[in-house]
Amino acid sequence: MSAKFSLTYANPHLDVEPRTGHPPFILKVGELYYLTGTLRPIWAVLNTGVPLCSSPDLLNWKNPGLVVYRNITPAKTWNRDHWWAPEIYHASDGFYLAVGCRNETTRYKHGFAIWRAKPISGPHELLNLHAPFPPV
Repeated sequence: MSAKFSLTYANPHLDVEPRTGHPPFILKVGELYYLTGTLRPIWAVLNTGVPLCSSPDLLNWKNPGLVVYRNITPAKTWNRDHWWAPEIYHASDGFYLAVGCRNETTRYKHGFAIWRAKPISGPHELLNLHAPFPPV
């Protein structure tokens, strides 16, 4: 006799608001998982910032909101436009957020913006306001 069963699975990061795009990045700190990713829409228009969601089990996500906002970034900085593929790292002095950025109107067309925060939810301080990391 064979048993019949069905398995239904949905990738949980796709149902979190704000809907994060690809690639998702997950970091576990203590008992919580934190998820970030490229905020949609990805290329059609400029996105509004970097989202951060949390979960105790990778299935049930809470959305504390954006941790970095595009609209408070100075207009003439190299990292003003198109933010993608954010990643968060935990260090002894806080959390570091690395985000691919670009601004076509500046000398630096693209690179990584690095923010630091304590706690993970911010506020975040931009460490490389004048040039991307690495400067290219």
